[in-house]
Amino acid sequence: MIKELPTIAIQLCTYNRYEEIRETVEALIEHLIYPKDKIRLYVCDDSSPDNYVQRLKRLKIFKHWPTGFL
Repeated sequence: MIKELPTIAIQLCTYNRYEEIRETVEALIEHLIYPKDKIRLYVCDDSSPDNYVQRLKRLKIFKHWPTGFL
């Protein structure tokens, strides 16, 4: 029997899909039933133009869980 839930990693891969990533993370926050301290979020960008990653980092939704930007 599992005594403690494991830490999970969620990886979102993107290329210049600002609104879609925002909507996806908002849906995860709303619907994912899992301890907040057991979730790590990773956003992997494939060289999007126009300071895309910097714009994402400014979104408040990414403060909900520890988030890495790759």
